[in-house]
Amino acid sequence: METRTSLLRGGLDLVTPAIAMEPGHAIFASNYESDPAGYRRSGQFEAFDGRLKPSGASYWVLPVTETTAVAGMRITGSVSSTVAEVLIAGDGFLVLGDVSGSFSDGEALLSNGSIVATAAGDAEERGATNDDEEKTWHKAAVEARRAKIGPVPGSGPVRGIWGYKGNIWAFRDTADGTAGALHKATSNGWERQDLGSLLNFDASTVQFTEGKTVTGGSSGATAKIARAVLVSGNWDANGAGFLCLTDVSGTFQDNEMLTDDGSPAGSARVLGALQAVTLPAGGRYVFTNHNFYGAEDRERMYGANGVGQAFEWDGTAFAPIRTGVEASKDKPTQIEEFKEHLFLGYASGAILVSELGEPLQYQVIGGAGEVGFGNEVTNIVGSYETSLIVLGKSKTAYLTGSSTADFALETINDETGAWGYTAQVANKLIYMDPAGVRDLQSTQNYGKFGGITLTDLIQPVFERYIERGVTPVASMAVQKRKLYRLFMSDQSAVSIYVGRRQPECMLLNYPFQTFCAAIVDNGIFGEVALVGAEDGYVYELDAGRSANGEALDYYLQLPFNSFRTPMQDKCYYKVALEVQGDGQSKLSVSTEYGYGNPDQPPSLEQSFDVSGGGGFWDRANWNEAYWSSEVIGTAEAYIDGQGPNVSAGIMGSSDFEEPHILSSVTVHFTYAGQII
Repeated sequence: METRTSLLRGGLDLVTPAIAMEPGHAIFASNYESDPAGYRRSGQFEAFDGRLKPSGASYWVLPVTETTAVAGMRITGSVSSTVAEVLIAGDGFLVLGDVSGSFSDGEALLSNGSIVATAAGDAEERGATNDDEEKTWHKAAVEARRAKIGPVPGSGPVRGIWGYKGNIWAFRDTADGTAGALHKATSNGWERQDLGSLLNFDASTVQFTEGKTVTGGSSGATAKIARAVLVSGNWDANGAGFLCLTDVSGTFQDNEMLTDDGSPAGSARVLGALQAVTLPAGGRYVFTNHNFYGAEDRERMYGANGVGQAFEWDGTAFAPIRTGVEASKDKPTQIEEFKEHLFLGYASGAILVSELGEPLQYQVIGGAGEVGFGNEVTNIVGSYETSLIVLGKSKTAYLTGSSTADFALETINDETGAWGYTAQVANKLIYMDPAGVRDLQSTQNYGKFGGITLTDLIQPVFERYIERGVTPVASMAVQKRKLYRLFMSDQSAVSIYVGRRQPECMLLNYPFQTFCAAIVDNGIFGEVALVGAEDGYVYELDAGRSANGEALDYYLQLPFNSFRTPMQDKCYYKVALEVQGDGQSKLSVSTEYGYGNPDQPPSLEQSFDVSGGGGFWDRANWNEAYWSSEVIGTAEAYIDGQGPNVSAGIMGSSDFEEPHILSSVTVHFTYAGQII
């Protein structure tokens, strides 16, 4: 008996001839990603709105007497005041979720003031007595939390998501589709934010002080100054600008004089009426966070959406960024900080630069300026190897210097650029151009010829995207897993692992259409991968055990392996997979022989559909292999086939299964003779 073990790594390979392909690669894959230990089952996700995460749910078993409680009921201990949700009402026990304390033995359990049960002991967390109960009760706790999570209020897709000050923020159009709205994820779900009011002024004689109270000289109206922005002139010599106000009391009058209690000797003149700050409908939001002001608590969030002016948000005050460009044209699509300047990129090819340390001010006399790019700006990446990288629709360049006095833009490639929203730093700067996904270094080295792409081994996938009109819509760099993910307009995603010498590509498939994506730190769960979908939900990727409660399908097909003897027939007896993970996985294994020779059919026939598949593997024969282990185990499938080579396929589908990692495959066989 011969045994041969192959480490599973290298990713998907659709171009190398079968006889030359490394045995650890894959020739088809869905919802697996490369990992330091092998291939990780991926694609799981759950809805997010700031409420308790479904994947963090647990359950408690409380013995009771005389119960009339039903699932979904909220109960309170009459003595302990402990609160919980009834998940399952059994015979002599309640399965509870989100228990707030400890119930007292013998206390009455109340729902809406009525007794529904009496506690008959202590509640035990994860108190199931067998595996079936554990799965059923744990899943009930997860689904109870999931049912409470809702979409971002409004209509259309989620147009932007971002992390700032330990919170998650999302933008979506209002229900009637006439405006945009900003929402914050909270323990009660998404909450729309008041963007405050704006009052224009001119004829200033002194700078207004943020945090102070401004008063109208004629009206007596008052408000707190959240932001004081100078658009033209000088504060002490007929300056003009606007104030972002909160806590407004009274009605300011046009042409009345304003003073604030920080500078009572100075003033400015009201120009027009108080305006509510609003956002235009539509667009696609991009963001950057930066502290331009030095003080520890003055980091702010900056955004652009392509349909209106850029903006600054500090969690309370929302300030539009008025660059001096005509309002109908002041619609930047890209935004980034570099050398204490805020850069705004436009579809027209213009790049505007703020004054040093003043992201809201764009007067040339103050040091602001413009960089001529001459191509539609699609991505801006700040401080990459001491440069600002600017990617256009058909141009790539980098900017050096420290101010508008010495900023210099150098062209890297003047014939190819990058798709919008695809540039990410994952060890290297990675982005998608018309040929595939590449890194900046290859563009620098090979110029207009581009060199090799990171996706050469899956080039047929990109050719099919082009044939079907599929385009990239978003991207993210998952630093902790060394992954670059590119989301496409057909609900698929390309995952590229950059943790080994050569990039490894795999494919993911989601049941929703991604519109935007971000890696954020929400201050509670650390770094999380979020996507905003066209259905209005924000989803957290790599979270939970399923596709937001639905079954997650996964599939991996390994190459035909001849074990370096392509003309030697062999008899095959067993396939063994080394599996890592925490929990239990049910894997199905199939084998094909002699490049799928119909004279050597596999057994135990089963039909299935693979999302995004090309049709070659749409029918297969499967033998189930079970694996249950806390750390590392072996899934074994006994087979019976003959041929010069063998290919193993692994598949599964589950709505409540922890991710696993396939590390290696071992095949047991004997030699049968030369092929004549």
